[in-house]
Amino acid sequence: SGKGVIKYCGEYKEGPAILLGRKGTLDRPKYIEGKFWNIDTAMDAYATNGINTRYLYYITTALDIKKYATATAKPSMTQTDYYNMLIPIPINTEQDLIANYLDARCNTIDESISRHQSIIDKLCEYQSALITHAVLHGIHPDQKYQAVDSEWIDKIPNTWDMKRGKWLFREASERSEDGTEELLTVSQYTGVTPRSQKNVTMFEAESLVGY
Repeated sequence: SGKGVIKYCGEYKEGPAILLGRKGTLDRPKYIEGKFWNIDTAMDAYATNGINTRYLYYITTALDIKKYATATAKPSMTQTDYYNMLIPIPINTEQDLIANYLDARCNTIDESISRHQSIIDKLCEYQSALITHAVLHGIHPDQKYQAVDSEWIDKIPNTWDMKRGKWLFREASERSEDGTEELLTVSQYTGVTPRSQKNVTMFEAESLVGY
């Protein structure tokens, strides 16, 4: 086993180093080179004893942090938690081989993800434009329109009406009776989505009854 040197934020630093979560998102370490500063929710680790920094970084991405994280509302780690971990360390030449292998394979995967993400983004833009046009302007190409006094819509089909939201929505306040219903989460990036589809690092309640 082996360990690196961990520092907190404050002074100016230089990589290569590994940023390790101290609070909140703990399972997403970051390999960094060059000049950097880190805030107090992250610790910077430097490899020692000739250990390959890239290899140590890949090790940190595979750690099961949940077994070590302090069970509080916001999961947290300390220097002692990281220092007390037992980490498998092969001989230096094998560290280099593993790090180089993962660099190449992960770069290929990242490039593939980037290409597919670009396609997904364009499809999402098309879908959004399609929905917006259909619900605001209709689906008939020869539709005639009427102007409306609205802050966000300039016109609607002349056969449609405008109604205030209070006539269309009602406030709902319902609670789970047995905790088996689908738990939802809200994100500024993905909106309302099932919790099961998210990579959530926060500790969950023992029961969802009453949610």
